[in-house]
Amino acid sequence: MPAKPAKTRPSPLEASSIPSAGRMLAQMPCPAPPAEEVELVQALGRVAAEDVRAPFSVPGFVRSRFDGYALRAEDISWASPKTPASVLVEGFLPAGSAPEAPVFPHGSQRIMTGAPMPKGADCVVPFEEVVAGSGRIAVAASHPAGFGVGHADSDVAMKRRVLARGLRLAPIHLARAAMIGLTRIPVFRRPRIGILSTGSELVEPGQPRPFPKLYNSTQFAIAGHLKEAGADPVLLGAVPDDAGAIAERVLRGLEESAMLVTTGGVGHGDCDFMREALLKAGGSPVVEGCAFRPGGNFQAWNCQGKLCLCLSGGPGSALIALGLFGIPFVRRLTGQSDWKLKKMRVELMCLPERRDKGLCPGRIRLHNGTPLFEPFRLRGMEQEPANAVLEQHGSMSLGNSDFMRYRHPVWIIGPVP
Repeated sequence: MPAKPAKTRPSPLEASSIPSAGRMLAQMPCPAPPAEEVELVQALGRVAAEDVRAPFSVPGFVRSRFDGYALRAEDISWASPKTPASVLVEGFLPAGSAPEAPVFPHGSQRIMTGAPMPKGADCVVPFEEVVAGSGRIAVAASHPAGFGVGHADSDVAMKRRVLARGLRLAPIHLARAAMIGLTRIPVFRRPRIGILSTGSELVEPGQPRPFPKLYNSTQFAIAGHLKEAGADPVLLGAVPDDAGAIAERVLRGLEESAMLVTTGGVGHGDCDFMREALLKAGGSPVVEGCAFRPGGNFQAWNCQGKLCLCLSGGPGSALIALGLFGIPFVRRLTGQSDWKLKKMRVELMCLPERRDKGLCPGRIRLHNGTPLFEPFRLRGMEQEPANAVLEQHGSMSLGNSDFMRYRHPVWIIGPVP
């Protein structure tokens, strides 16, 4: 294979920081994905394609908030432990049944949680506060009108937005849709995202591995992160280090994908052909790396109007760049309104192993409600999942005893508990 000259001058498209790289990528076109209707049980993790508003209030009637006795507040306004009010019990109302008679003065009806309030009653006294006798109860405390009573729109008000366009649906959102009688909801289709690995040293798992080949493993970590973000990953396998072959596979992959993620070939070595391949494929660079390590050795290209995110062949570096720049763009492709990269302030569980400038990946854990950041050891990201990265500027006094208790900003690159 002929050697190519190494790149020596920095690209004018190299970003100076994580936010600047994000702004450059945000200029990429990102059309709204097509919508489809799916059954509620299939909608978990999908993104709502339109606002859904309640056609009626839920529950739609005034109801009891707990088990007890529905009565008139004025009948027990003078009640106390020394002078309890005696009230007649005239009926029973389980949840799901309609009242058959009103509550009359000095009367009550035994009522269960969720049952509609009978006419005349404006208060519910819980079982724990009464002494039951033969057909009567003794109430030893007064309560105002409305006590223990739920409003007709306490769950959902009529015309209130139940689901918002761009919302990624969690289990509670499915329940709210069912609450207004829906069985199907409109969602955006999941974008197909191709994953192409480059490197003559790679073979696919399940195939013989002659010396000194390596199995193409990073593609599965990338696929997992893409799926977690709401996309449908498509494994395109590996291609040898050849600009023409890479360009051909890139174009073929973009035909069936809304975005392409590649690994390898973004360095300055003799066998790094990604830039040459993307130019052959008619692409134009959007970002050519970022001034940090690890993770800054990546490229983003506009090829055929679609994003081609080219990551390092090193797993840790590739996953950092994917979390910082790829996953936010994937969230845009899924139609999510809340897609931007976020920051969070955390305390350190321990000091990073490396204390120079650069990024330190790690994991946020909650301890008594306080977010703690556990820095990974070198290459630790290849052993367990990271959900955040800490920017180290080399200017803080790590020997200071207050340093670990200081709230440090970290970039979120994965789900936080």
